[in-house]
Amino acid sequence: MALINFLLLIIQFLLCWFAVCVVFGLLQRFYVATSRQLRRLESVSRSPIFSHFGETVLGASTIRALGHQERFILESERRVDDNQTCYYPGIAANRCADIYFYFFVLMKP
Repeated sequence: MALINFLLLIIQFLLCWFAVCVVFGLLQRFYVATSRQLRRLESVSRSPIFSHFGETVLGASTIRALGHQERFILESERRVDDNQTCYYPGIAANRCADIYFYFFVLMKP
């Protein structure tokens, strides 16, 4: 009788473990696809920052001569803000996945 109870306990544990593995496998597939897209968006939004900075450095004397420093500062800040709008969800998704996988490792027998 004790052997049967032990075997039933082992079977229940393995079924739960299999279900957890399936759920985390699905989460991992979703995370990888989402993370890839978020990194792509962040990279695409980073390019205008560098091009604007390069153009500003090259035209610094003209910008100062015409007194448009504030306009270029605001434009640079707007582009950085747009980039951060794409960067922050990637960081949040990364932290969320870290927490999920941390719990997954804790559940290992």
